[in-house]
Amino acid sequence: MNMSDIPTAVPPNGLDVIIRIHDPGRGFELRRAIFSLVCQSYRPIKIHLVTQRFPTAEIDALRKAVNNILAIDPSVCLEMYNYTAPEPEDARAALLNIGLTHGTGRYLAFLDHDDTIYAHAYARLVEELNITESAIAFARIAVKEVEVLQDAFLVQKRTYRLIGQTLIDMFHENFCPIHSFIIDRTKVDSRDLWFDERLSKLEDHDFLLRICSKYKSSFGLIDEPAGDYYLKTDGSNTATVPALESTEPSPKWAAARTFIENRRRELVLSPAVQRSLGVYPPDPKLTIRKLLDTIEA
Repeated sequence: MNMSDIPTAVPPNGLDVIIRIHDPGRGFELRRAIFSLVCQSYRPIKIHLVTQRFPTAEIDALRKAVNNILAIDPSVCLEMYNYTAPEPEDARAALLNIGLTHGTGRYLAFLDHDDTIYAHAYARLVEELNITESAIAFARIAVKEVEVLQDAFLVQKRTYRLIGQTLIDMFHENFCPIHSFIIDRTKVDSRDLWFDERLSKLEDHDFLLRICSKYKSSFGLIDEPAGDYYLKTDGSNTATVPALESTEPSPKWAAARTFIENRRRELVLSPAVQRSLGVYPPDPKLTIRKLLDTIEA
C-alpha cells in the first residue's frame, strides 16, 4: 500500500459500530445488543443501525424501543438507515455497506442484532491495535446455545466451539464471527472497506481475507473472551461461520465456499503480511492458496 492511499485527515478516536437487523420482530434482541454497547468502557461510540426494508412505523417503533437504553449514556449515540432496494432479497452484505458509508470514527466494529459484546472488549482491542500497530485485531467469541421457548430464551450452555488461533487458521477456515474484531481506519485504505453483495453466506470471511491478506493483523487477544454468539435451537439465526452452519447440505453454502476458494487463489499476500508470517524474501506471486498448500505439504 502506498502512503498516498491513506487519507491525510486522521479521523477522531471514536468507534463506529455497525448493526444490521432484518426482522422488526427482533427488537428485544436488539435491545440486548445495544445494552452491551452502552456498557462498554470505551468512548465515544456511535451505533449505525441498518434495517432491511422496514416500514416507517416499524422503524419508529424500533427507535422508541432502544431510546431508554441509549439514555443511560449520551456518549453512545445512534443513527438509523433503512435499506429499501428490492434486490438482493437477502441484503445482509448491503446493510453493512450502508453502515460503512456513514462511519467517520477512527475505529470500526460490527455487531449483529442478536449477539453481544463484553464491557471490556472494545477498549482491549483498541489497546491491542495501538500496541501492535496493526490494522485489525481479533479476540475470542463464545457460543451460547439457546433454547427458544414461547416467551423466553433459555441458555443451555456456553462453549468455545470456534477453534482457531492464528492468521493461517483464519485463512484456512473462518473462526472469527463478525463481532470478534476491530479495525483501525487510519491504517486501511477506505476503498478496501466493503462487503461483496453477491454473497449471502461467508460475506464476513471474504471481507477478512481481503483485509488480512493486505494489512497487518493481530491475534494477540485470541484467547481473551470478548463476546457471545447466540446460536438458537429453532434455527432462526443464520450461521455466519462454517463451524455453526447447519449439517444439512445447502446449495448457498456450497456456492459461497467455492467463491471463497476463488478468493484464496486470487488474493496475493502483501510484503508486510508475508514478513509477519516469516516469509523472506517476500514472493510477489504468493497467494493465500499457495501459502496454505505450502504449509500443508
